[in-house]
Amino acid sequence: MITSSPQYHYISEIFHSASNSNLEQHSQATKPDILAVCISYAPVCDEGNTPPQVYAAGVGQYINVTCDVVASPATVKYSWVFNNSLTSERLPGNQVFTTPDGRSMVQFMAKAHQDYGTLQCWAQNSVGRMTQPCLFTVIPAGRPERPVGCSVVNKTYDSLVVGCSPGFDGGLPQTFAAKVFEAVTGRGQANVTSNWANFTLEGLTPGLDYVINVVALNSLGSSDPVTLEAFTYKMAENRMRDEKVEEDVPALSSEAGVLMGNLVVVVVVVAVLVVVLMVVLVRCLLVRRQQEDEPADSSRRNKILAPPDHPTGSISVGEGGGAAGAHTAVTFEMADFMYGHPGQPPPPPTLSVEHEKK
Repeated sequence: MITSSPQYHYISEIFHSASNSNLEQHSQATKPDILAVCISYAPVCDEGNTPPQVYAAGVGQYINVTCDVVASPATVKYSWVFNNSLTSERLPGNQVFTTPDGRSMVQFMAKAHQDYGTLQCWAQNSVGRMTQPCLFTVIPAGRPERPVGCSVVNKTYDSLVVGCSPGFDGGLPQTFAAKVFEAVTGRGQANVTSNWANFTLEGLTPGLDYVINVVALNSLGSSDPVTLEAFTYKMAENRMRDEKVEEDVPALSSEAGVLMGNLVVVVVVVAVLVVVLMVVLVRCLLVRRQQEDEPADSSRRNKILAPPDHPTGSISVGEGGGAAGAHTAVTFEMADFMYGHPGQPPPPPTLSVEHEKK
């Protein structure tokens, strides 16, 4: 069986040459003689132009199935047979059509669930009938399969872009839909339909987490949803400020954090030691100053406690000035801090107190 598409094969091209009897001159034919050989064969399925082998159709829905064969001679007649486990029957002529390019097309409709099966395309020319038919399987249409490869391909502060690849359409034309919900409250934010499995979801609230459900739909229903999770950015100005803060304050590694903590501890310990040392030095200076001032204080105290006639001592004041009169002695003890430098005599007292005898 010949399965290639060319109808004619050129066997050879014969060139004639001649020479004279002296073999001194040669000539070539100015035009070759061409021998054409035509090979005839029965129709076979065109493997280079294979149509879909599986068709899905709903009950009461027409589908068009096309059969393409190669043959020599090219003039062929077609016939179609429907076959399943219940029946095998030839399709009537009003369902079979010939296309302008010489192919055959059948318009098939399953009227009930038992009308699904296999369509056989047979072709015949002057050489004979094809030995193996072209086969096409018709299955019931159903809900579409869910989209595949879905992902969020872009996002802004108020929009999300989702891209998917379509799955099997169930044998019927399909569309796609995407629904957006707030992840926390479950409130719907957007509902978009498209003929393509790609969506631009706009008008969203900035800075929120969202759940996106993507489904495929046809006249028989919808597919299982594909669920995605995504979030929108904050407002543009907030995002720029956050990014600047992140740039100005680089994150510390774990080793750098430990080193920084140790450095802080060392600084605190040093500061405490400095404070303690300063307190000790101040107390030492105060004690030394007190020891240096004690002799001057003793001499000054002795002067203040001198006899009554001493100008800087105690002053006795009494009624009548005699020994029998009652009197009160008032002693003025002047400290260094009240009278300037140590060792200087205090000024005369200006305060006198009288106490009358009762």
